[in-house]
Amino acid sequence: MERKWWDLFVALLLLLDVKGSLVKLHNGGYEDVVIGIHPKIAENAKIINSIKDMLKEASSYLFLASQRRFYFRTVKIVIPLTWASKPEYKRASRESYANADIIVAEPFVKYGDEPYTSQYGGCGKKGRYIHFTSNFLTNDSLVNIYGSRGRILVHEWAHLRWGVFEEYSYDAPFYSTGINKIEATRCSASITGQYIFATTGGRTRKCRIESHTELYEPGCLFIPYKKQTSLASIMFMQSLSSVSQFCDKSNHNLMAPNMQNKMCSYKSTWEVISGSADFASSRPLGAPPPDPIIHLMKTQERIVCLVLDASAQMGKDNRLSRLIQAAKLFLLHIIEKGSWVGIVTFNSKGNIQAGLQRIFSDIEREGLTSHLPTTAAGDCNICEGVNAAFQVFSQKLTSTEGCEIVLLTNGEGSDLSPCLSKNQSQEIIIHTIAFGSKASNELEKLADMTGGKTFYATDSLDSNGLIDAFGGISSGSGDASQQSIQLESKAEKIAYMKWLQGVVTIDKTVGKDTLFLIAWSSSTSTPEISLTDPKEKKYLNKDFRIENSNIRTAVLKISGTAKTGNWSYSIKNTDSADQVISLTVTTRAASATVPPVTVKTYISNSNNSFPNPMIIYAVVSQGFLPVIGAKVMATVESTSGKPVELALYDEGAGGIVLNPPRPVINVTDTSFGLGNFDRISSAADRYEIKMSGNPLDLTEANFASATSLETSALIPEFSGVKQTFRYKPDELAKENGTLIYFAIRAIDASDNVGEVSNIARATLLLRAEPPSTSTPPFIVIIICIAVMCAVFGIALYALHKWKESRSESMVSMD
Repeated sequence: MERKWWDLFVALLLLLDVKGSLVKLHNGGYEDVVIGIHPKIAENAKIINSIKDMLKEASSYLFLASQRRFYFRTVKIVIPLTWASKPEYKRASRESYANADIIVAEPFVKYGDEPYTSQYGGCGKKGRYIHFTSNFLTNDSLVNIYGSRGRILVHEWAHLRWGVFEEYSYDAPFYSTGINKIEATRCSASITGQYIFATTGGRTRKCRIESHTELYEPGCLFIPYKKQTSLASIMFMQSLSSVSQFCDKSNHNLMAPNMQNKMCSYKSTWEVISGSADFASSRPLGAPPPDPIIHLMKTQERIVCLVLDASAQMGKDNRLSRLIQAAKLFLLHIIEKGSWVGIVTFNSKGNIQAGLQRIFSDIEREGLTSHLPTTAAGDCNICEGVNAAFQVFSQKLTSTEGCEIVLLTNGEGSDLSPCLSKNQSQEIIIHTIAFGSKASNELEKLADMTGGKTFYATDSLDSNGLIDAFGGISSGSGDASQQSIQLESKAEKIAYMKWLQGVVTIDKTVGKDTLFLIAWSSSTSTPEISLTDPKEKKYLNKDFRIENSNIRTAVLKISGTAKTGNWSYSIKNTDSADQVISLTVTTRAASATVPPVTVKTYISNSNNSFPNPMIIYAVVSQGFLPVIGAKVMATVESTSGKPVELALYDEGAGGIVLNPPRPVINVTDTSFGLGNFDRISSAADRYEIKMSGNPLDLTEANFASATSLETSALIPEFSGVKQTFRYKPDELAKENGTLIYFAIRAIDASDNVGEVSNIARATLLLRAEPPSTSTPPFIVIIICIAVMCAVFGIALYALHKWKESRSESMVSMD
């Protein structure tokens, strides 16, 4: 069953694609494909052997399916830390469960052992990951259900790498082509089979047509014959022995109401694939490729060095104090137990403040905080700091593979080119935090090159962005029970004797190691603090550990597991001047066996410029169980320093699509949703709606010449608002099964034209009625605006009235 939580908080910085794939394409061979095994999966050598066999079969099938263009050259399987070490295991470096292209994990509740690909973007956009379960990989009886594992991997790889979609449909398994003419949703249409309905006792009968839909009854199944002459398509049913191709323009089924047609404007899967960057950089190969080279990489303990800017520029705008506050939170709570941590500061030279120390308890955590910088002076030379971090690693280790650097810098005027060239051979991950608007643009390049994360924090004092950035640097092991979870992040300018107030909810999945961190910007006078737990126990200033020097923080760590419920806080500014007061609350999972509710956030790109908007995605889940109905707020901080808050709605407008390969899994609750959302700040000025009997007329290339609807009376609303538009056509063919297609695009006040929306289809189904008394049909178009274009559904009703009785024509909507 799904989980419902109503006041989940998410602070979204400019975090660039936290799950960056390491895959490279070289001469048709995919290199550095990462398969990550979740730490909760029990050790089983059969999993590894099955993956090896699957990859070998998949590589050959991919080569055939791609017309001799692609294959798998090198693959890295990431073994979790929970498994025993073996001589053949190498040390994992930049590859991890978090950035794996394929994960082996517990089942997603809706699909059971059925493989699927999580796709966040639209047509032609890369997906997030492929999900296999350990049972799928080890239980050979499932091969009879899903088909061979290698073929399934190719099916899913097409989702992941090229952004194509399914050519079958669970929601619309059949479509009408006229009276008593019904076809199964498939591609190509030349795949033959029979339509059967399973009855009691294992018997079957022919499917019956329902008069009110002119489609086969619910429960009807299309069973393809084993022997086929059609070679396509892999995205319909790759398990058929004859199938070895993707549908192309010559055999694509335009009539099928499937996701491929809906998401890709009726393009065939091969048209999408051949338009990809992979295809553009490849050519048909000669001889068949060799088997994939597979490396087994073992996850190790985290080894992290903080590299902190202590140059003169950090003495401005309260930067140093904010650095200390944020780094302190990282050391006291965010970095996982068992990790190794060192500290380096730099200005014109790099200085080692603390060598690598392993964190066993709060003693080591507190000791490391004493090595944070307290003064800021001199020039800024980032590479000196990075080189000092290399020394920290080499003092303790024989290899730096997989070590992490957290680089925080204002970065003004520093040349990063020496760092970029040297680090190419180090296999070190560098996470960068750009502090202030003048930080070097090369910081993002440095992080991207090393597989690290990129953050940006403004100089605005009423922003908690720097603390949030450190909060986002957690382990990539996949073990959520060990990771720090941020429950609250709030910063406001508070006037004299006024309060910062609010409520933090601690749900039953979290509460271990809960920490409250309060910080203030300028006063040496400690704010008045009052914190009340759900049982009305109060925590006051005397219960906090207060540092009122240049750090200006108050810290309270709740012993054991914090009580479940609402924790209310009130923090009064006792200083005579206005100052910024902030509150950060972090916690961990209450149990190692029960996954906590988490929020993961992604953005499509770092710039928001027409016609390429920034799309924000948020995933709220408990393990692989989606949380629906959550109230999620995203805070985006731009270079201007002015935060923008956006409410994210789980209406699925942007489209997180989970693509299982077949067959149907029987679930009674289908209200699952991953809560993906998209917003931009631009507003539409008007709509342009077109219609046609041919969906190809409504594609981007042909949209301008298609039949327009009169929309002058339709006034655009803000993103997310549902609007209804009625259209009464003068001429509409009144034949049973008439298909009508619609699409829309938005235009702003500057005449910037958005992309054409998805193409919606209506099917007109008529019952017999006296023609002389009928009234013209009308069309209701329901519009929901998102990202400079409109995503909409259409309902078509043909209403026919008589004096004494009334009969309605029915419409099947796709």
